[in-house]
Amino acid sequence: MRLFDELSNGLRGTIGGIAEGWQHLWLRARNAITYFAPIPKNENSTHQSTQWGIMFVDVLETDKALVVHLESPGMKREDFDIKIDHQLLIIRGTKNVKANYDDGRFHVTECAYGRFERLIPLPCEVDESQTIAKYNNGVLSINLPKTQAAKIRKISVN
Repeated sequence: MRLFDELSNGLRGTIGGIAEGWQHLWLRARNAITYFAPIPKNENSTHQSTQWGIMFVDVLETDKALVVHLESPGMKREDFDIKIDHQLLIIRGTKNVKANYDDGRFHVTECAYGRFERLIPLPCEVDESQTIAKYNNGVLSINLPKTQAAKIRKISVN
């Protein structure tokens, strides 16, 4: 009976650890899970991609600006459409299949291709007219200067 109790406790600990790991992963990645609407297939292409993918974003706030980094490998700068609507950054784009796969077959397809949209809530007001976006090495970087009202003011104590 003691062996059964030890096995039972070990199994409970393992299941608890797996559940905790999945919960941690879900909490970190739930906003990054992005739907990719399929692009009509080229008659020569046999490649089928997954319709869901992960696009991770970092939002850094400094005294003067918000800096957003979106991981988006395999794209070109002209593939993006970026807008700001109130305090919401909207990034739309199309990630195209790079090559025409006529020969062979896929055994694993984890890359997502198609049209996507990411909505990123901004923690403060930004100056849309001064916003700058750059794309380099698979990372879209957007610098969003804060409005005067949103900038942090330090108040001295006399």
